Amino acid sequence: MHGHLDKLNLLLFSGDELGGEPRFHRYEDALHGEWTRMTVAHNTLAVDGRSQQPGTGRLLVFDATDGRQIMRAEAAELYPGVLLDRTVVALPDALVDLYHARAARPVTCDRTLRFEGKLQGLTGVGGAALGTRDGYQHLKVVSRVPLSTGGERTWDTPAGPLHVAVAGAPGQELITALGPDEDHIVLLRQTAAACTFAVVYRRDDWGQPVSGVKLTTSADPRGAVVEWSQGGRARRVRVSYHSADWSAGKPPVVVE
Repeated sequence: MHGHLDKLNLLLFSGDELGGEPRFHRYEDALHGEWTRMTVAHNTLAVDGRSQQPGTGRLLVFDATDGRQIMRAEAAELYPGVLLDRTVVALPDALVDLYHARAARPVTCDRTLRFEGKLQGLTGVGGAALGTRDGYQHLKVVSRVPLSTGGERTWDTPAGPLHVAVAGAPGQELITALGPDEDHIVLLRQTAAACTFAVVYRRDDWGQPVSGVKLTTSADPRGAVVEWSQGGRARRVRVSYHSADWSAGKPPVVVE
């Protein structure tokens, strides 16, 4: 089966490309196979330091009503025994991104954040490689901190600053690294049988700043909630990961 190894990748555009795709290298260039094609080079999720297997995904939700757009998809063929599930909610003043993975065993999930331009405040030249294969050999680690510290990172893209607010959960890590093309990349990492990562994107011309981004997950895992404040309002997106909830009439995604 032929297929690109970047399923559930997210490309962001707002006047210009904000990011999601690595630099293209010609087929005869070793970096084409070692980096450009690899999962970790894209704005998606890799498991156990390996690229995805070729596979297909399934659209679960597409809703463009009430002033917001919701898209949710899953893929179950990319890693043995692992289900990937991504929900993106586009609001007039923010974009909410919930990426979830669950497996029958603990796995290491790396959720990549890669955008055009440079990451504000990034200092250092990069040290040891994050791995030895599947693109990880080309990621030079600059820093590693607990994701529970949360906070916002900003990339200076060709279309202007892109603010990326991440919400941490216990045991998650934020790794900042340099790619082979001086890419400024952040990986959100967790090792568990169920991993969920929450990100809220914002541009200055979209609306008010985002603050207090918080992720809450249930233990089974049954669902996740991402909350934040913006313009004096409390905002919330709820996602159900349990099919029994769907059959009981509960919507799989709720925007509040």
